Amino acid sequence: GLAIDFDLEATDWLTLIFGGEAFVDINRGVYQNAWLPDQEGLCPDPFVFHEDDPHLRCKAEDTLVSDDMRIIGGLFLQGEARPVDVLALSAGVRLQLSDAYDPAVLGSGGLVWNIWDRINLKAFYASGMRPPSVTSTNVRTTVSGVSFSNNPNLTVETSHSAELELNAMLARDVGPVRDLYLRANGAFTLMDNVIGRPGGRFENSGQRHIWTAEALARLRFHDGHEIWGNYTFTK
Repeated sequence: GLAIDFDLEATDWLTLIFGGEAFVDINRGVYQNAWLPDQEGLCPDPFVFHEDDPHLRCKAEDTLVSDDMRIIGGLFLQGEARPVDVLALSAGVRLQLSDAYDPAVLGSGGLVWNIWDRINLKAFYASGMRPPSVTSTNVRTTVSGVSFSNNPNLTVETSHSAELELNAMLARDVGPVRDLYLRANGAFTLMDNVIGRPGGRFENSGQRHIWTAEALARLRFHDGHEIWGNYTFTK
């Protein structure tokens, strides 16, 4: 593949990053072997008799994943701005292209606001996508007994995520304390068309909601010692 990107300082407070990429994803020659005991030198189709094997002399080589080739490309534009000293902004858009799925437009954005001294508020949003894997669309039920079947009609998984965080650096150089760092954040992700294997066949399921939260405290001392506390929640 090939990727190229450019940086452009449009103004003293605005930087643009843009570019594109294209590559070929090739999957070839994914085989597997299976063995069975022979019956008086005879093997069921598609097994072949191998006399030099002292144990299981019926062997079959079969394609596990059918050959596949995908062309994938993308174009993107991102802007990073700092209109005032206490505020940093970022926003971007991406056009995702492929011969394996429909074109998709993805967006993202965020801000960091220095509320006061070393206290910062961060907010982010991003959309994403994940195309079906070659295994989910091209795996074959073969002589070794693969327990799931492919689905060439799978659609792309999509996601939308948002996060809010507040962090602070407090108590700097207070007595034996070097600093106290505190962070709290929460995030929500909405996933759609999630690919799973209900009933042994790859399928697109419905929506999935993922909630996460975190709280972190770190106390550092001048003598090099540290005390950490952390809590993480995921639903």
